[in-house]
Amino acid sequence: MTTPLASLQQSKAFKYGMSVFETVRFDRGRAHNVEAHFERFYQGASFLGLPKPNKERFVACIEAAIQSAPKGQGAIRIQLVDDDQEARLSWSVRPIAYKIETYKKGWRVSYGQYPKWSKNPLLRFKTAQYALNMLELQAVKAQGYDEVLFENDQAHVTEGAISNLYIIKNNKIMTAPLTDGLLPGTMRQRVNTWLAQHAYTLYEQSINRDDILGADAIFATNALVGIVRISEVDGKSYDDHPVIATLQKGLMGDWTIEDETR
Repeated sequence: MTTPLASLQQSKAFKYGMSVFETVRFDRGRAHNVEAHFERFYQGASFLGLPKPNKERFVACIEAAIQSAPKGQGAIRIQLVDDDQEARLSWSVRPIAYKIETYKKGWRVSYGQYPKWSKNPLLRFKTAQYALNMLELQAVKAQGYDEVLFENDQAHVTEGAISNLYIIKNNKIMTAPLTDGLLPGTMRQRVNTWLAQHAYTLYEQSINRDDILGADAIFATNALVGIVRISEVDGKSYDDHPVIATLQKGLMGDWTIEDETR
């Protein structure tokens, strides 16, 4: 649905950035983790005081987007825009940017310049107030990196602009707790559940730069890339680790990942 500009100007999304969105991956015509995406979408709209989104319409947007994609694969962005009367959902589709080469090389990452406030409640949702993430990401990409690492007001390393973070040290798997101020990613949720179901112990604890420096391996997660190893943090290289490949096989086995040359 196209929303007239006059209507948009009355929207809280247009005036204040009060909008929520989700990005859903689909492969072979099937969307991944729809329930978790909708739950966060709904909770975000509720927190911002926006009209409650309808699940059937959310799913209908996903189905329409999948039908519009000739390859049966892509990334769907669904956004809620309100006009103070109803929740309007808009959707768009783009290709998946991550190819086989992404997973072979891993991501090179760098620390960002600006810390985040750990008690900011908006960090729990994907909202239109995303400028800091994008500014910091653009800054490190201009230097040849793939992702940026954020710290909070207590100097704890929390997340990336587009991903959650895990470190492995002496076979101990750690990730930052939500109380440090970060997005509860849908792939993060799946990874945590998978680890628990397969007898791995996950430690949700604050992480600092020394932990990153001393890690044996690091990996990042999000709904589109899935699970990707971190190969470098500001010039320090990190090895691969069997746990990363095991997680990729367990949680991404039904994904279609294309070759860069195709």
